[in-house]
Amino acid sequence: MGDVPPIGLDVAVEVARIASAPGRLEQRAAELLASLRRLVPFEAAWISVLGEDQRHVPLVTQGHADPVGAYFHAPYAAEELELSGVNRSQPPMRLRDLPMPPSELRAWTDHYWPAGFREGLGVGLFTPDGSHFGHLCLLTDTDKHPTDTACGLIGNLVPAIAGAVDPMRSIAATVPIIRDAAAGIVLTRGGNALPLPGLPSHRLLTPDSEVLAMVADQLAGRLGHLTFLCPHPGPERDYLRITMLALPPQPPHHLVAVVIVSPAGDLGGLTGRELTILGMLIEDWPDQRIAVTLNLPLPVVLEAIEHILVKFAAATRTLATLRAARQGLYVPPCLNPTRGGVMRDGLAAGPHSDAHLPASTSNQTASRPLAERSDDVDPPDERGTRRPVVPTLPLTPRETEVAELITDGYSNWQIAQMLAIGRRTVESHVERILQKLAVRNRAQIAAWMARRVRP
Repeated sequence: MGDVPPIGLDVAVEVARIASAPGRLEQRAAELLASLRRLVPFEAAWISVLGEDQRHVPLVTQGHADPVGAYFHAPYAAEELELSGVNRSQPPMRLRDLPMPPSELRAWTDHYWPAGFREGLGVGLFTPDGSHFGHLCLLTDTDKHPTDTACGLIGNLVPAIAGAVDPMRSIAATVPIIRDAAAGIVLTRGGNALPLPGLPSHRLLTPDSEVLAMVADQLAGRLGHLTFLCPHPGPERDYLRITMLALPPQPPHHLVAVVIVSPAGDLGGLTGRELTILGMLIEDWPDQRIAVTLNLPLPVVLEAIEHILVKFAAATRTLATLRAARQGLYVPPCLNPTRGGVMRDGLAAGPHSDAHLPASTSNQTASRPLAERSDDVDPPDERGTRRPVVPTLPLTPRETEVAELITDGYSNWQIAQMLAIGRRTVESHVERILQKLAVRNRAQIAAWMARRVRP
């Protein structure tokens, strides 16, 4: 950094510490502005990131920042930023550095100058591969600041500042918790699939795929974590594992989930037919509907269900489907190729790259009993600790008690006996639980309870 004054070195060390620290983006952005104030005594400051509509979403504002926010939400802001060059990868620019007089910029004539600002500094924030994702703005009430020295120091710190507030940086940190992750995307609120740093995309994860449609449905039901199997085309029928991790609500707000493709892993001896039937049971399909859909005699379906109970060491279907849902050992009905699912329609050749994924076929032998597994994968919190992202349930104490007994596999009649209440009362509680959690059946109640944040 050349001949840097002592305060510049202190700020550089501080910024590096902030950039490498865990925590929410807003927290790091606020700490960055506090550090930069030592270089520029600003009256207002703003760090923003681009939303899905390419408008700036504030991570943090300090001081009298209303004029800044009003400008960035103005319809002409994007055009002026392009005109002034502030959104291009270049050193920070002050008012006096702009290629046009301030009178030609509505940012200054309509917003900044009337608010008492006389100088400022703006710089675009970019990812390491050169993608523009945000903006830093500092405004002062004197034309004596920012100084040339401060401007140069901040220019040297811009890569570290960008790394500290890049939304994709913290998202990419979730990838290592998925075993053998081979491909992935970041799903947006608008249904777009963005690249996930460090992983290639996959043709199962195109915006119009059945896989992402199912993930979107589960997000709408406020599910924070989901894992399931998807049939994969090839000379032998095999499977890939799909894992969805919901992202915490933070700016820019349009990034809603990480979706990962990985090898299926150990299928516990379950056959392809059993995996398909499990997906239908989790969706609460009646036996006759399963038989008709799969074009199988009803006794064959019932026999397959008995085999499933044995393999999961489960006394009831509810307990078996709960364990299947927790371990992701099922194929959702929407991905069943007999129903026009992903193998038939969703794998047309396209420009998306496919990572090499080893096959995992249904005739594998389980290394552990299915009932003893606990394969839930939960994203880390701000300190890097793995814990669910699903919020505390909006249930009454009695509803929570009923839901916990459902999770343990008890029937309505058994719950009524244990709680000394009527069976109809239990049924009413179950209906309200289903409505509140936006789920369809008891297995999904149990899966939700298993993933909730416990005190």
